[in-house]
Amino acid sequence: MNLSPESVKKTLLNKVNELSASSWQYTKKPTDFTRNRKISFSDVLLSTISMQKSASKTELLKYFDFNASAPTASALIQQRKKISPEAFDSLFYSFSNAFFLDKTLKGYDPIAVDGSDIYIPRNPKDPDTYLVTDRYKPLVTGTIKFL
Repeated sequence: MNLSPESVKKTLLNKVNELSASSWQYTKKPTDFTRNRKISFSDVLLSTISMQKSASKTELLKYFDFNASAPTASALIQQRKKISPEAFDSLFYSFSNAFFLDKTLKGYDPIAVDGSDIYIPRNPKDPDTYLVTDRYKPLVTGTIKFL
């Protein structure tokens, strides 16, 4: 399996195009996204999942390569409201299945294995659920392995 960045991006774009071909299944009304607009169904999906921490307008300008005729943030929000959350679910699962079909680890679909620590409730019957710090106060942590 080729997991180069170009291959992964190509797979994502293919999955977005597949979703766009049946966009009526993922909109609030079947007539949404039937007219040509500055921001298409696929543009809404791709721009939304590629957004980082900047303002929506800045992210849209980046997505549209700083083209002066890029849609406004308001246009994005209006178009995004027309799409049901199931569109993003479907995109996530179809994209993930392109790489991890029928592969689970102990019955779970691994989507992140990063060893992040989280705070969890202490269980007095399980000494592994708490640590004693250098100040002798219990510190309750757990390690995220699967989501």
